[in-house]
Amino acid sequence: MSSLPPTDPAGQFVSFTSAPFDRDVDSIGIPTAHLNLSHINTQNLVFFGKIFDVAPDGSAELLRRLIAPVKVPAADVGPAIDIKLLGFAHRFEAGHSV
Repeated sequence: MSSLPPTDPAGQFVSFTSAPFDRDVDSIGIPTAHLNLSHINTQNLVFFGKIFDVAPDGSAELLRRLIAPVKVPAADVGPAIDIKLLGFAHRFEAGHSV
């Protein structure tokens, strides 16, 4: 296993960050993302879901190096969909975001 963190090419990703937690939060389970997707071609979408612990200084740690490959059939693009990411147990400290 490489010690280098996974990276995404510039312009090839989108990210969303929560508000900072006002207290420690224990997160245990399988996270689900509710997404509205669109694209300009008729191909299936393939992307990789990741969860980061974002510190108050903006540094981000990929949780357990978990990367969930997601394939969305072209016919499902458009309406809202729910995708499941990989499960984990993690404590987000007060002041951190997800």
